[in-house]
Amino acid sequence: MKIEEKQIRELAEMTAIELSAEDERKFRSELELIVGHVTEKFAEIDTEGLTEVVRPFDMEAIIGGTETRQGAENRMRDDIVTNEDMAEKLLSGAPDKKDRYIRVPRALDT
Repeated sequence: MKIEEKQIRELAEMTAIELSAEDERKFRSELELIVGHVTEKFAEIDTEGLTEVVRPFDMEAIIGGTETRQGAENRMRDDIVTNEDMAEKLLSGAPDKKDRYIRVPRALDT
């Protein structure tokens, strides 16, 4: 798989790694080998009879290469806030508790 120089620079920026031009070339070459190997291994997997995984977003819009991910609509469930107090339920399995806190042995001596 061909990896663009721009992708290497973006990856370095996201991971806060400073790369020289030589490091970028070396990293790009190594990353292309790794991605190529993984792609080959995935191609060897027999997927006959398996159903496709359902995704919560439009993969075609993402794979299509649109930088802004336009068209990748969110199909996840709504985030519904409930006012249910779960503290007692969560604390019910704690071996030792005080009020609304789990008591644990002291880790550091002060």
